[in-house]
Amino acid sequence: LQVWRQLWRVLERSAVVIQIVDARNPLFYLSDDLKSYATDELGKPMLVIVNKSDYLTEYQRKKWSEYLTRKGTDHLFFSAYNEQKKIDEAATKAKRGELSFEEEKAIVSEDDENNSESPEGNPALQDSEPSVHQS
Repeated sequence: LQVWRQLWRVLERSAVVIQIVDARNPLFYLSDDLKSYATDELGKPMLVIVNKSDYLTEYQRKKWSEYLTRKGTDHLFFSAYNEQKKIDEAATKAKRGELSFEEEKAIVSEDDENNSESPEGNPALQDSEPSVHQS
């Protein structure tokens, strides 16, 4: 009970609520009660991040995006594994002197456009529903 009280207090003080769910079974982790409390009662925007999206095919991402969009859930797809891999590769190249600091920074910041696996950054998904639905 104490944990829930602390969660509600944190939610009340937050500007936005971000819920991270595992792409292998998003519905298991997705809390409709949390969304309802955050958006309906507190008026806070909520974003669902579907992590481990590298486990999903393009078709599965499209279907999950369509489902979440129908539910009115703002969401995006993300792969922490892919991001860490990019950072590690850039660090290895930098150690070898094969990569300038500016190039390393560009690789890491490229995530904003390319690795969220949204239709805007992934040509294979451009015909699908938007990965982030604006309510």
